[in-house]
Amino acid sequence: MKLGEAAQQAHELITTDRQDTYASPDVNFGRISDLFFDLSGISLKPKEIALLMLAVKLARNRHKYKEDNIVDAIGYLDIYNTLESNE
Repeated sequence: MKLGEAAQQAHELITTDRQDTYASPDVNFGRISDLFFDLSGISLKPKEIALLMLAVKLARNRHKYKEDNIVDAIGYLDIYNTLESNE
C-alpha cells in the first residue's frame, strides 16, 4: 500500500468507523488520559496519549510488519496533529 492510500484509509477510519464506535478523538483520548492518570498518577494530555498509541503501533511493527500497524500509526499522527492544532 502506498503512503497516500494508507493516509487516506487512516483518515477515513478516524473520522467514520472509529469515531462512530469510540467518540471523537478529543473525547476518546480524554477518557484514556483520565484512566491513565487513575492507573499511574501521571497526567497526560490527549495529544500525548496519541503519541503513546503511536508508540504501541511502532513497537508491534518492530516485532513484525503488518499493514494495519502502518495505517493505525498514520491515524494516530493525524489525531495528534488535530489535537495539537486545536490547542
